Amino acid sequence: MLEIGDNYCRKCGKSMQIDTSFCVDCSSQELLYYDSIRAAGIYTGVLREAIQAFKYNSRSCLGRELGEFMLNSYGKHFSLINIDTIIPVPLHKKQYVKRQYNQAEVLAGNLSKATGIPVAPQALSRARETRAQYTLNKQERVKNIKNAFQVKDGTRLPGAKILVIDDICTTGSTINECARVLKQAGAMEVYGLVLAHG
Repeated sequence: MLEIGDNYCRKCGKSMQIDTSFCVDCSSQELLYYDSIRAAGIYTGVLREAIQAFKYNSRSCLGRELGEFMLNSYGKHFSLINIDTIIPVPLHKKQYVKRQYNQAEVLAGNLSKATGIPVAPQALSRARETRAQYTLNKQERVKNIKNAFQVKDGTRLPGAKILVIDDICTTGSTINECARVLKQAGAMEVYGLVLAHG
């Protein structure tokens, strides 16, 4: 599986050809609520095939191997931050019924077991059904995911450092929207960790 090398955007974690602090997209965006996103690998080849099987072909057993791959990236980028809580990006109820599991929740659970950091799978919920992000362009993704998440009533996050888990990041719109509502609920820092950057 193709890992992210030393040249990557320090904000969204996208792999880049040259050593520079920020990619063009992050340099031009103003409303970025997350503190940083890091990816274990690039969405291509074996990793792409494994994620698709894990996500769409009921191969939840791949979660353990993919979780170990993700753990390496966690150790490299987040082990010194003192994360308080791990939160997976939630699925809509219809998606969950169809898939029978949330791939981000499986990854979050494995990471929690390895690090001892508690996972809060119910802290965020998907308030409405959204279109698949991969079918949309950058502007459409932002609009599609806007107000799609909500923090569970009674969830208290004052001063918390949170790590949001997902499988794929392309533009960062999903994690950015999660970070927005988590910070509105009092979180101090919100980071993202994904299996692959697309």
